[in-house]
Amino acid sequence: MCEALEELYEDGIERGIEQEKKRTALSLKKMGMSEEQIAQAVDRDISIVKGWLNSI
Repeated sequence: MCEALEELYEDGIERGIEQEKKRTALSLKKMGMSEEQIAQAVDRDISIVKGWLNSI
């Protein structure tokens, strides 16, 4: 049971980090940065960043 809780906790941490990177990407886009610059800034593949930015 302890391992299951630990996995759940780690998954929550990873999801939180991903959500924060997405929010950062959206903020950087509003500031006028290019998709390529944003991808580099949040350390994600350009295709992921484009998906985030197209979802708004």
